[in-house]
Amino acid sequence: MTQPADDDRGSVAALALSKMTRVLGGQRAVQLHAAVLAECNLPHLATAADLAVFAEALSRRPGFEGTLGTMLAVDAICLGVKRA
Repeated sequence: MTQPADDDRGSVAALALSKMTRVLGGQRAVQLHAAVLAECNLPHLATAADLAVFAEALSRRPGFEGTLGTMLAVDAICLGVKRA
């Protein structure tokens, strides 16, 4: 898999946080984003592979949070991550 161009690096993080904010609201989205990044030992989301790891962890949560994880996993696949 290839790395995104330098100008694309922020787009993966922005995609995730934007989608999370639309569903959960700003404050909860920021809190959950930080918690899942820490859980995954990721400093930030820079690549589609990072997004796939993040989405997998998020999808294990109950309710809308888990659904968001599934939605973000689809985004990661669309960005080029191959599913195992």
